[in-house]
Order: sequence, then C-alpha cells, then structure tokens
Amino acid sequence: MMFYLLQFQFFRDLIRQSVRWQIRWKWRGHSVNAITVSDRRIAVKNGDIGLRIYTPDGSGPFPVMVFYHGGGWIGCDLHTHDPTCRELCARSQHIVVSVDYRLAPEFLFPCAPNDCFEALDWVRTHGAELNADIKRLVVCGDSAGGNLAAVVAIKARTQFPGLIKGQVLIYPVTDHYSANTASFVEFANDKGLSAKGVKWLWETYLGKDTVPKGHRYQNDLATPLTCSDLKGLPPALVITAERDVLRDEGIAYAQKLADNGVAAKQTTYPGAEHGFLSSNGLSLECITALNEIAEWLRTHNY
Repeated sequence: MMFYLLQFQFFRDLIRQSVRWQIRWKWRGHSVNAITVSDRRIAVKNGDIGLRIYTPDGSGPFPVMVFYHGGGWIGCDLHTHDPTCRELCARSQHIVVSVDYRLAPEFLFPCAPNDCFEALDWVRTHGAELNADIKRLVVCGDSAGGNLAAVVAIKARTQFPGLIKGQVLIYPVTDHYSANTASFVEFANDKGLSAKGVKWLWETYLGKDTVPKGHRYQNDLATPLTCSDLKGLPPALVITAERDVLRDEGIAYAQKLADNGVAAKQTTYPGAEHGFLSSNGLSLECITALNEIAEWLRTHNY
C-alpha cells in the first residue's frame, strides 16, 4: 500500500514527513556537543540542492567526509540523517558535509549521482572556506547513499584522480535486483526492506519503463558491482547487516574491490537489520558501527 501511495505527490510528502518524525522519535533526548552546524544551498545542473555542514570544535583544518543519505533514492533528507551525521562528526573529528540530493520519482536517475558528484566538486573547491583539509577527504553513505558514495568514487577516479582517500559504504546497494543471492532470498519478506520493495525502488529510481521486464540493469553510475574495472579506487570500509536483503551484494562488492587491489575491510553485524545505523537511535550495534567507522578513519593512511 505504501508503494502505491507514493505514486501521488501528496502522499509522498506525507510519508516522507512521517519517516522524518519516526527517526526523530527514535533519537529523542540525544544530543551531540562540541560541534557547529550550518546549512547552505549550492547550484547544480538545472537547480540547486541543500548541504548541511557539521564542524568539530577546534582550530582545524579538519579532514572532511561528504555524506550521502539513504532512503531508496526516493526518501529521507538532511533531517532524517542529522543525528547520524552529528555522531560521525563528533566521533571521527571530521567535517561532515551532508548532501540533500534530489529524489525520485520527481528527479529520475542519473540526477542523484550527478547532484552528489557536483556536491563533491563544491567541497573540493571550497575547502578553505570550510576549514577543511581537502587532502584528507572521504565519502560515506548508507543504503542508497552507500550506492551513491560508491559511484561517486568511481566517477571521481578519472575526473578528480586521487581526491577521494576513502569510502565508507554502509549496507550499500551495489547491484540491480540481486535476486540470486542467499540474503535476497532469505530475507525477501523482511518488514524493513523486502525483495518486492527493492524492486519497486529500482523501478521508481530508474523509471518504470527503463528496464525491460526480466532484465537486469547495468550502469557504472547505478550498479557499481557490475563495473568492469575497480582498480585504483580508494580504500573502503563496507558495513553490512546480517538480516538484510542487501547483505550479500555488499559483501560481494567488498570482495570485488579486494580482487582489484583495493584495500577493503568488510564487517557484517550479527542480528542487525537494514537501516540500523540511522533509524534505530543509539542501539548497541549502531554505537559499535559508529565507533568502527571513527576508528577506521583515525587509522586510515591519508
């Protein structure tokens, strides 16, 4: 029913607002000190998008993380992932630039990855203004945002060689309808993210008639697991949830990175479900994952 209602603008806005308040409720009473937060808008092709910038206390310049939120490319925003970004900023002592890319179905693929890449370029050219050390820049995202972080890293490899020094991919989408994986079958009817939901999200993101029925879509800006060459990409931390339809494609992407000579660390969180880092408040697995990300960034050889 929710997927049907999302076809209509009024219900899309209502459901998006509901998700925002549900996540806020999960994080209620929690606050992060010793950071400053500011919003701004930047121009992108055929429009503009918002950024939310989180800066640790101190003199800097600080390393910088460009963050892309999840939500199946159709939902979530700066507000839903605000608590996560605050935690990442405080724990890692990185400036975090959260990107409010435009959503489907109003803006179909490749609008989202293009917006995300333009945001990366903006950060690249405004490092001094942000008090950021652009020589220590990483990208990060969860779910659909993990997909966008991965494809931005692939695109930046040729357009901005050496710019991105690391990628943190949190239960990322890496392939189109990974229906042959064990996790896609085992958790097909999961209440949080089902196989049917994944298929519908892909159709909504790409456009319903873009992919012929029964065919799998392949594009370096959409399905990084099918990219023929991953050599020269930045080191990666890939986090997956055990009880998640996307688990195996995340693991497969980490392995493919390693097979292409990329330093890749992969961690699967036992018993965790899709979305555990951003939508469940400070659960034990959320705290553990946040600390793992912060530690990986601290020990990362920039």
